[in-house]
Amino acid sequence: MAEFNFNEKEKKVLDFWENRKIFDKSQEIRKKAKRFVFFEGPPTANGLPGIHHFLGRAYKDLFCRYKTMRGYFVLRKAGWDTHGLPVEIEVEKELGFKNKKDIERYGIDKFNKKAKESVWKYKNEWEQMTKRMGFWLDMSDPYITYKNQYIESLWAIIKKIWDKKLLFLAHRVVHFCTRCGTPLSSHEVAQGYRTITDRSVIVKFQITNDKLQKNFKIQNPNAKTYILAWTTTPWTLPGNVALAVGKDIDYAVVELNGENLILAKDLVEKVFGSITYNLKPITYKGSDLIGLEYEPLFDIEKLKSENSYRIYDADFVSTQEGTGVVHTAVMYGEDDYDLGTKIGLPKFHTVDEQGRFIGVSKELDGRYVKDPETEELIIAKLKIENLVFKIEDFEHEYPFCWRCDTPLLYYAKESWFIKMSAINKELLKNNRKINWVPEHIKDGRFGQWLKEGKDWAFSRERYWGTPLPIWKCGDCGDFTLAGSLEDLEKNRYKPKNEFYILRHGHSEKNGNGKWAEIISSQLKNDKYHLTEDGKKQAKGVTKKLKKLGKPDLIISSPFKRTKETAHLVAEAFGLKVSIDERIGEFNHGSICEGRTSHVCGLEKEPRKWDTKYGDEESWADLRRRMSQALRDIDSKHEGKRILLVSHGDPIWILETFTLGLTKEEAVPTREELYPAQGELKKFELKNWPYDDDGELDMHRPYIDQIALKCQKCGGKMAKIPDLIDVWFDSGAMPYAQWHWPFENQKTFKEQFPADFIAEGIDMTRGWFYTLLSVATLLGKGAPYKNVISYSHVLDDKGQKMSKSKGNTVSPFAVMEKFGADAPRWYFYAVNEPGDYKLFNEKDVETKLKGFFGTLDNCVRFYELYSSEEGFKIYDLRSTNLLDKWILSKFYGLVSNVSVNLDKYEPTSAARAVEKFVVEDLSNWWLRRSRKRKDALGLLRFVLLELAKVIAPFTPQSRDRKRSLARLAEGK
Repeated sequence: MAEFNFNEKEKKVLDFWENRKIFDKSQEIRKKAKRFVFFEGPPTANGLPGIHHFLGRAYKDLFCRYKTMRGYFVLRKAGWDTHGLPVEIEVEKELGFKNKKDIERYGIDKFNKKAKESVWKYKNEWEQMTKRMGFWLDMSDPYITYKNQYIESLWAIIKKIWDKKLLFLAHRVVHFCTRCGTPLSSHEVAQGYRTITDRSVIVKFQITNDKLQKNFKIQNPNAKTYILAWTTTPWTLPGNVALAVGKDIDYAVVELNGENLILAKDLVEKVFGSITYNLKPITYKGSDLIGLEYEPLFDIEKLKSENSYRIYDADFVSTQEGTGVVHTAVMYGEDDYDLGTKIGLPKFHTVDEQGRFIGVSKELDGRYVKDPETEELIIAKLKIENLVFKIEDFEHEYPFCWRCDTPLLYYAKESWFIKMSAINKELLKNNRKINWVPEHIKDGRFGQWLKEGKDWAFSRERYWGTPLPIWKCGDCGDFTLAGSLEDLEKNRYKPKNEFYILRHGHSEKNGNGKWAEIISSQLKNDKYHLTEDGKKQAKGVTKKLKKLGKPDLIISSPFKRTKETAHLVAEAFGLKVSIDERIGEFNHGSICEGRTSHVCGLEKEPRKWDTKYGDEESWADLRRRMSQALRDIDSKHEGKRILLVSHGDPIWILETFTLGLTKEEAVPTREELYPAQGELKKFELKNWPYDDDGELDMHRPYIDQIALKCQKCGGKMAKIPDLIDVWFDSGAMPYAQWHWPFENQKTFKEQFPADFIAEGIDMTRGWFYTLLSVATLLGKGAPYKNVISYSHVLDDKGQKMSKSKGNTVSPFAVMEKFGADAPRWYFYAVNEPGDYKLFNEKDVETKLKGFFGTLDNCVRFYELYSSEEGFKIYDLRSTNLLDKWILSKFYGLVSNVSVNLDKYEPTSAARAVEKFVVEDLSNWWLRRSRKRKDALGLLRFVLLELAKVIAPFTPQSRDRKRSLARLAEGK
């Protein structure tokens, strides 16, 4: 028999699905059924999909298909994660930027525009992989985290957190990335730890005051006495302001080379090792050391105070490592900061936010603190002053930025936090309700993380992301938070102008039924006056305006028909008319100018937003012009009633702008919103952020330009520049995907909580955590009931795949070689979801030749002999013991697979199928039934039923079994 080409056969199945709209039909027929809720964790499309993404989508599709086959309606809405550092860093690389200053010089608006484009770089590849592997996902209407509606939902959720007084500003030590210039949250930091080797230093701090002689009976009082402190971060030594000891710890005095050295007694042997030393017979409690003063390592004036350079008691000091004495730099450690706050130590930075020394010394200022050369300079200075006791290499875990791989600094600064510690009990309680696969994650990796109860460092000092909707008053310093676009309008700072927009009256260019309308859009060719009907229309508008209120000013387009209309209105109120070319007619270009409208491209075919013929304007150009004109006029006046006289297309376009419609939403409204001749409309220019093109855009820098009125003192409030943690975007997707709470309340209720989600193990500190956090903050319980947390896909040598190592695997190459169902089956059957998967194409090929080859041989056997014998229905009541046995095995398989899939255990289910096909069906039953003609009917029955069992695992292979059904119909 010729070799079966799985790849080509699968592509035919995909074409069949697409041409017959099978996915849509499967959704439609179950719309009224009980729901099985699935949340899609949003990927970012600015990077190519890898084989590990294939793995995740395989698990998701399996359970969505399985539940659909069990009669549930499974809505499968796609999503895209579009904000944050991952996107920004890619754009920075493209532009050759090194830091935030480069971005600000370039322009935040231009940078964010590039970021918005960047997120779709590999959208086609993601969609193609999804389609090719058979993952049924609705990609036609995805949620997109940068959309205004999505951001507005996030604002509403943040407002609820604010109202609960769980969002607060604090000066704390945070994990800070000096390259990205922003703090990171603890769950982000948890994703970036790695084992490194640093230089640890034991430093000698010289005791200086008279209290030493009173507290210590030292035989050689003229010898210098030092206390030893240990650090793995030499860069923090210039910021030292205190030393900490444990009041109940025993400390010893060691004489060495004519010096007295103090350290914890339990650590003497470990610290001195093979060095010959003289241990004094008397030990002292840490409480005896409290209050001793010592010489500063560096002469930094702003760190000097009455409380500086003394020894204090601290409960975080232990004898597990080091010397039992902790060097304290207030601004560069959580314990240090808390101690410094408690006892009133100076809070002064010796390091700026670029990670460079400031105000330390000529040799160190301007140097990056994590540079080995900088570290060497610090140690060299201390050596010269005889202040270094020991230098060793020290292996430990250290946090790096999860996206740019820069070592993080513990750095004290002002930041916004969510008080997760206040809801820690609820978080733990909600976690208890979740079925975790693998189970140990619930109380292990995830549960232990929750128990730490760390507050969420929420704000980010970046550019491309959801703005933190907080405004600060420039007068009284009060803060307010906007929970919607409507809040921006409600709390506007400047008194609102009232805009009326009038389309000119009927003119000579507009035709009268006997001739078609003439295109007149270029001022140099303008020659058309108002007709008598047009004048009557203008006078009619005057009557309306007298009832609505007298205009304060009238601004007109420069065309004769608009100016004449404006002057007729102005005469009635004794006003003058100002001319503004920016609100002139839509320029149809020289191609159409002076011709009748039926030859214009606008009339001949549906126009798109960016369509341009020759030198004409596009609608995009028109909205840019009109929106800028309106905003400029608005900025120059306060509390005025303003009448603008313009033309049909400009007025329609302007209305779509004031309504905040996107370009996609604007185009279909032309027929509905287009003004009649002489029609007066009232427009409301809201206090909303718009970009230069007139598009509503809630991102920076446009949101930064919105001012609010302080409700406390009436002062002007400015937007703080911070963004929010990008993980909040995805953690809030159950709500924001439906623009909750502004609309779709019923849909949200039906689609929450999720019955099932699945993502990689690293999401325990990412999406899994933020989903649970946001739901708990909102008081909505556990947001998901069942979760598969699958482990990493490794290369065949056991190494984690990465671009830098060059060991990544393209899912497209694998599918081109083996089809999609073979790697799907490989991942289901190779081991449990929580186990590492050493990916090797040979293993996929083994599955293809083994399980798939065996199954396909069974199908071919039936096709070959049934065509010779003709089709016969098998009597399931047969008394043949072999047939009864295989039926028993099959029904047991159905039960086994169902039970395991209901428990979210795909590996047990897949292995049961594999065992049945290879051992029971092929090697045992079929081998012994080959010569029985009456067994063909049973073979057909088992194969057709088996196709249903494996359908959620390998849907494209299952569809090949339709050939059996065609044979059954005599085709």
